[in-house]
Amino acid sequence: MKDNYHYIGHLFGPDQATQTANYGLLSGPILLAPLIVSSIFAGMVSDKMNRTWLMCGSIIVWSAAILATAYAQNFIVVVVWSLIIGFSLGFFVPPAISLILDYFPVQQQTTAMAVFGIAE
Repeated sequence: MKDNYHYIGHLFGPDQATQTANYGLLSGPILLAPLIVSSIFAGMVSDKMNRTWLMCGSIIVWSAAILATAYAQNFIVVVVWSLIIGFSLGFFVPPAISLILDYFPVQQQTTAMAVFGIAE
């Protein structure tokens, strides 16, 4: 019987040093670069369309990419899905911040943003 639960470190490289370096790339620039770039565009898009629907679409794409990452067979596929995850996160944050500022009174906005920042 094949074990369905296995260590995924082998996807990141043949040895510990390579795995660590590749994980650093994956959790750093590979995820953050598309997040930063897409956040700029998301801010412009959220000014023109329904912010709630933009967030819903972003969550759907993010969820699908997370699920697909679980089935990745090599590091390149993990990188592609991580890029998509970063891109979708970039389309979530600007409309979320905008909605928080719209729905909370000025006296509660700092607390609301702090809670959002923790959850993010």
